[in-house]
Amino acid sequence: PARTQTHLIDTIKPDKWKLVHVPTSLPVWISNMKFLLVVSALLAVGFAIPISEQVLEDWSVYKTAHGKVYSADEDEARLNTFLKSKTLVEEHNALYEQGKTTYTMALNKFADMTPEERRAYRGGSIKLQSSLPRSKHVSSNLTAYASIDWRNYGYVTPVKNQGGCGSCWAFATTGALEGQHFKATGQLVSLSEQQLVDCSGMNCDGGWMDTAYNYIKNNGGIEREDHTTDMDHGVLIVGYGFENGQDYWIVKNSWGPDYGEAGYIRIIRNYGNNCAITTAASYPTVRYTGLIVDDETDPIDDEDMSILGSSETGTSSSSGTTDTSAGGTNDTAVSVDPSIPKSVDWREKGYETPDTGSCHEISRKIATLKSYRRIPAKNEAAMMKAIANHGPIVCGVCASSQGFMLYHSGIFSLRHDGENCTTLNHAISLWGYVNDNNSSYFILKNSWGPAWGENGYMRLQMGENNCGVGDLCYYITVE
Repeated sequence: PARTQTHLIDTIKPDKWKLVHVPTSLPVWISNMKFLLVVSALLAVGFAIPISEQVLEDWSVYKTAHGKVYSADEDEARLNTFLKSKTLVEEHNALYEQGKTTYTMALNKFADMTPEERRAYRGGSIKLQSSLPRSKHVSSNLTAYASIDWRNYGYVTPVKNQGGCGSCWAFATTGALEGQHFKATGQLVSLSEQQLVDCSGMNCDGGWMDTAYNYIKNNGGIEREDHTTDMDHGVLIVGYGFENGQDYWIVKNSWGPDYGEAGYIRIIRNYGNNCAITTAASYPTVRYTGLIVDDETDPIDDEDMSILGSSETGTSSSSGTTDTSAGGTNDTAVSVDPSIPKSVDWREKGYETPDTGSCHEISRKIATLKSYRRIPAKNEAAMMKAIANHGPIVCGVCASSQGFMLYHSGIFSLRHDGENCTTLNHAISLWGYVNDNNSSYFILKNSWGPAWGENGYMRLQMGENNCGVGDLCYYITVE
């Protein structure tokens, strides 16, 4: 009998069919040319094996659990990505059962996402250095305990979900500040990430923790999360301009000439509604003055209106409060003139008065920042001292590995992940650690919702600078 040899042939995948490897037995003595002809003929037939009903059921359950709905064409592409993740998770978890790895993976919301979609949850590259001033110090007299978990002391708010907005830096910043605010006041308050995203100039395109800290400090604090959409301050736009490829508004504030640029601030224009500046914009005439307000959508509540005060004459009262009576409203739409100049600054025409330093804001700032300090790089002893003595700290990590994105439980270590992950591209907070004879890990709080990891947390192996967690860390103090 002729000798045979097994070859693998890739088959074509039509709709609802899977690309598979089919073993065939071919005589070894066939010449190369004849072999190619046989293979071509087999491929032309295109025989394929359908995806099992169990896989399709798993796919349906997954989509329902994560609220995902796709068109027919997109569903096929997503299914292929899901199948790759499913294979990876099953193979990895089999290694866990054999004791060859220390953590498990799961088919979470990232399992069918494209690389671009996953990248949006991280927020871009985090710079190790910036031009902003900060001190670098952790006292050598501090004690690093064997273990600490600030969650057990009431310091932490529930795990939040940043969604597809690259705002991890904002969530990490507020998380640590929430803990420090509780430490100082005994009040656990959820702070506004949206305020940082809107007002620190970085939006959903990634950012830096030290920039957020400087904004909070210069702004005199940050608001509660539940006041995120309220307008609580009045400013005057005196012009607009364009510089280095960026449009901006020229805004006059009422916090004195020491604020910002001699009392002014330039706010990004034509890129999102930064600080809700265009939400209730109005302009006065000699007859009508005051804020144009729709009764059904009034963003300022009755208590706020009583604080603001009113005047029957429609002018500012002597106490310095803002007039709201106006004798009526004039909400006629403003026509768009195609000849609008590229830049305007009414200060140059003598239209503005000197800054009085009086503020008309309704202050809702809750947490204030005293200082923030950089922890020495790649120094886990210093990190433990900072956590034990100051509270939760904020760090940058590399979160792009498959293991990190699909992490489910256990102690995560890149040593078992098989991927090289060195670029910091995500911000998290560390809420404690365990360092004894049995285990050694940091307690990491993420901003991907409670369905990720261990109810939104990860145990990250210490001693290896896993994910670059020790490269860039800060601890903060509050007023």
